[in-house]
Order: sequence, then structure tokens, then C-alpha cells
Amino acid sequence: MKPLVPLCVVALALGAARTTVVPAADTNSPAPPSAAAERGLEGRFEGRWKGPDDTTGDLRLVFKRGRAASWEVEASFTFEGREYPTRTKAVRIDGARIEVEFEWSAEGNPAASRIVGELQQDTLKGTYETSGGAGETRGTWSVSRA
Repeated sequence: MKPLVPLCVVALALGAARTTVVPAADTNSPAPPSAAAERGLEGRFEGRWKGPDDTTGDLRLVFKRGRAASWEVEASFTFEGREYPTRTKAVRIDGARIEVEFEWSAEGNPAASRIVGELQQDTLKGTYETSGGAGETRGTWSVSRA
């Protein structure tokens, strides 16, 4: 019976190690528990974006855990009073720093945006870049926990 004990210990150790590995999802980077998660990144955030020539609109982000502990983000924004839903392409979380890439369409013209920001308390804020549609634009954004 004694030779089975070391084998069982090795099997348990391998099983425990396997549970800490997070496979990558198709559109999301793996996200083991991080400082951002511990501070409550999960949830709904609402605020504003500001672009060139003082253009502004609403911005909504919803962060939730997806498959294999990866992050999923739902994003939408307004421009000139119209709501634009998006399709998330990539999510990267590194501590309190976030990066989200998403696609959207305006009057049949495809466009893509990338937001980069940082969580501080209950506020996320950063910069964005948009390409397609009317060309390239850059600006800032800030959202707070709703």
C-alpha cells in the first residue's frame, strides 16, 4: 500500500496544478484573479467620452466573467443622441489596467474602436482610438460604477 501514497500525492498535485491553468478563449485573454477583479471590476459602468472638436456622448461598459475565468465586456455608446451597440473583439486585463477592442457600424459603415484605461476606486478612465467610418479619431473617456 505504501507505494500508492506517493503516486496519489503526485496525482493530487497534478490535479491541483491543472485547476490553476486558464485556457485562452477565442476573443478574450485569460484573466486569472487580479487586482482589478479584487477591487470590483465586474459590473456596470456609465459615463462619457469626449472626442475632437468637443464632440461628446455617453459610454456604457459592462464587465463580467466569461468562460474559463476570461473577461467579457459589453460596450455601447451614443453619438448625436443615437445609441450604437458594439461587438467585442478582444479584452485584456492587467491588474487595474484594461484594454478593450470592439467593432460597430454607423449607417452601414464598419468601424472599430480601442479603449485603454485604468481602474481607480470605482472609476475607469482613459483614451480611445477609432478607425473606419469618418476616418481616425482619438479622445478620452471616463465611466463610474452605475
